[in-house]
Amino acid sequence: MAKNSFYLNKFVIMLTKINLKCTICKCMFSLNKEGGTSGDFGSIPVNFCPTCLSCVYEMCEYLEGN
Repeated sequence: MAKNSFYLNKFVIMLTKINLKCTICKCMFSLNKEGGTSGDFGSIPVNFCPTCLSCVYEMCEYLEGN
C-alpha cells in the first residue's frame, strides 16, 4: 500500500505545479491551464507542452503507418 500512495502523492504534486518546462522546446507551460503531459520514460522524467505532445502523437502515427 505504501508504494501506491507514494505514486499517487507524486502524481498529485505534479498536477499542482504551476509551471513546467517542456523537455523538447524548453517553453514554460501549465498542465492545468494549457494541457500537455508530465511523466517518466523509464526512469527519465519528461514534460511535454501541448504543441510538442501533439508532435509526438503525430510521429507515432506516422511510424505506425496510419
